[in-house]
Parts: sequence; structure tokens; C-alpha cells
Amino acid sequence: SNPWFGTLTIPQLADALAGVYDALDTNAYAFVYVDDATALLLAHELGVASALGALTYKATSEAPRDRIGFAWWNPGTWVKTSIDKAGVQKLRGGMGYHGVATTERILILEKGKSQLHERFLNAFCAPRPKRKPPGATLQGATAKPIEIAEVLARAMSAPGGRILDPFIGCGTHAEGILRAGCQPVVNDMDLSTFRDWMRNVFKRGWWEPKDGAYAPVE
Repeated sequence: SNPWFGTLTIPQLADALAGVYDALDTNAYAFVYVDDATALLLAHELGVASALGALTYKATSEAPRDRIGFAWWNPGTWVKTSIDKAGVQKLRGGMGYHGVATTERILILEKGKSQLHERFLNAFCAPRPKRKPPGATLQGATAKPIEIAEVLARAMSAPGGRILDPFIGCGTHAEGILRAGCQPVVNDMDLSTFRDWMRNVFKRGWWEPKDGAYAPVE
């Protein structure tokens, strides 16, 4: 009933995850933000339910693997909050038809067999970054918390590693990856929101191709 950004169907999201799997190193992790409904539908699409059923015949606690090859470990949870004028942190609602959603899941998908570089609590209480600094005009974006991105980046890679974000949005995860000392490799169908946040929120330079070379854009 209102304008929103484009989304992927469940089969398209499964295809995107297959591409991510191919792009990852032999032993690596992928973290994917989803709502509960998407998590269930995606798990069904990728055959995780049947893999989970097969584990009932094993005496181990290994995670079920989907048809792509990812092992599905216990997901993380982002509890959405906001800071009111009195400085008090409160739950913040988002989308939702049967109860306004105050959480998002973070799927923890493992390719191969790899130990995380750092342990972390699997529940995060964090507000979204501010959308509009004084005097800046920005497109709306579902900005994810930078501190979560930094924690996940430190967990999945040692400093200096390259981390892919194929759905960069406004760039908060790129900022978190940089803060963790890693190199973000990013893409999206439309990079205009990413450009605006890099220039106006994070105060980082923006370069675009011009006459066969890259030049800074004021």
C-alpha cells in the first residue's frame, strides 16, 4: 500500500545465496538478515527441514546442511531499539502484520568447516543509525546497526580479510567492516543510497568513473 524498495522472491534469494557460496573461500561464513517468515520459507526452499530430520538418526549436534552446501547454525537476533529524548533505550517496532516486528534474525551459514575468529553473544540490542544528519538530504534506507556489522566482521575474518556484501543498501555494513580492519567488497542494484550515506553520514569521499578514470565527486 506504500512505496518500498524492491525485494527478491524466495527462489531468487536462494539463487543469490548459491552465488555467495561460490564466491566464499573454502572455509568461511555468511551472515544473512531475514525476518522470521523469510527464514522459514528459505529453509524449506533449500531443503533444511529434511536435513534436520536426518540428524535425528545421528548422535552428534552437527548443523543441518542445505542443498547449496551451507550448514545452518543457530541464528542471531537483532532486537530493534531507539533512544528517546530522555536518553532511554526502548523497543522499536518495524514491519509486521500479526504483531509489529521488533526483531530480525541473522542466519549464520557456514561453508566447509571453519572456526569463528571471535565469539559473540547471539542477541544484539541496538538502534539503527540516524538517517538524517543536520543539513543532509538522504533517501530512506533500512539501515542496520554498524556495531553489529563490526562484531560479525571480526568474527568471520582476521584483520585485512575481504568481506562481501552483495546487498549493500546504505553502507552501514561497509562501515562496520572497515572498523573491524577488513576490506569491504560491495554491490547493489542501485548504489545511490550507498553513495549518499558515504558522503553525508560517514563523511567519506566518493569516486565515479569519468573519461576512462575515477574522479572524486563533490
